[in-house]
Amino acid sequence: MTIIQIRDMSSLQSINIASASDNTSSGFFEIENCPVLKTVTIQSGSLQNYDSINLTTVPKLIAIVLGSDSTI
Repeated sequence: MTIIQIRDMSSLQSINIASASDNTSSGFFEIENCPVLKTVTIQSGSLQNYDSINLTTVPKLIAIVLGSDSTI
């Protein structure tokens, strides 16, 4: 199982998970306490076997963009 955690990044404005990134194992994707994060992009074929995405304390988030074959 893979766990991706992005935490306490006070100046992070965007996250882009590239196409076909880590699509071989199950896992969880967590983003926490990123106060200026505006966009999260998960491109097609990425994180396909992940069980969930958890977003906590991202008050400026305006968009979550999922690729055409995303399953999250």
